[in-house]
Amino acid sequence: MVQFDPQRRFINKWEMYKFLSQEEIKPGLLPFTVLYEKEADLVPMLRRYHCIYVKPISTWGGEGIFRIQLQDCPDSFVLSSQGEELKVFFDEQELIREMALRMEKKNYIIQQSAPIRQSNDRPMDIRVHMQKGSDGTWHYAGDLVRIGGENAIVSNVKISNGRVHPTDEILKEETQEIRQKLEEVSFKICRLLDQIYDYDEVGIDFGVDHEQNPWIIEVNTNDAIGMPSHELFAELPDASVYMRMMERTFERFRVPLILREAFFAETLPPFECDPDEWLSENDLSSALDEVLEKYRPDES
Repeated sequence: MVQFDPQRRFINKWEMYKFLSQEEIKPGLLPFTVLYEKEADLVPMLRRYHCIYVKPISTWGGEGIFRIQLQDCPDSFVLSSQGEELKVFFDEQELIREMALRMEKKNYIIQQSAPIRQSNDRPMDIRVHMQKGSDGTWHYAGDLVRIGGENAIVSNVKISNGRVHPTDEILKEETQEIRQKLEEVSFKICRLLDQIYDYDEVGIDFGVDHEQNPWIIEVNTNDAIGMPSHELFAELPDASVYMRMMERTFERFRVPLILREAFFAETLPPFECDPDEWLSENDLSSALDEVLEKYRPDES
């Protein structure tokens, strides 16, 4: 049984991994993951996979993630953290001591670096957004490709100074075949999550290997704080996917039609929300209040 905060309705990375690893989600693959319990856990994972990611179990947006690589000649360990210079250790005990200092205040997982594609040596993933309609059925709302910035270790747009791209621009002739696999896995994940809670919005980050296998990097659901942001999709050249996503959200919140039309008026840009953060009900409420104020009849 998945353990999660019943008030926030949040499933952390470790609980999500345990849950999905026990279920049938083919053709989806999961990077091998363990819970960090002691410093010595790092080295066996490094020896096995040569590259690992160390992630806080309860953060999002790429915050606080480390990448550690094992170099064979000479035997050394390269530690990377977004926005910091590389650190090289020639002794595993030095690495262990360094990580013990950095990780003492949070809970972490250690994750295999999945054999997924990059874009010009930059991290790349595919964000799939799933939504429930007002009738309670799941919809494949859309997908896009995120590519990290220069020297990035994560693909998250804000923290890595990266960019989003239309999926077909990056995958080209492979788009249809890969998208079919992403849809299949995404619907399976959402139906499994229905066993835990009646979630409405799910953002799934996939990597794809050179055999077109989809690797599940992270799954985020809506909770009491907010939901996976739609704003990444507002950055695409075609805004239609973003507008449909917002329309479904407005339908669920039973937003009056006049406010929906006002929100989508050309004079109103998408409201401000960090594309790597969560869209909260407060964000939505504030945006609609702004619209209401703008379009309220003059009573003077």
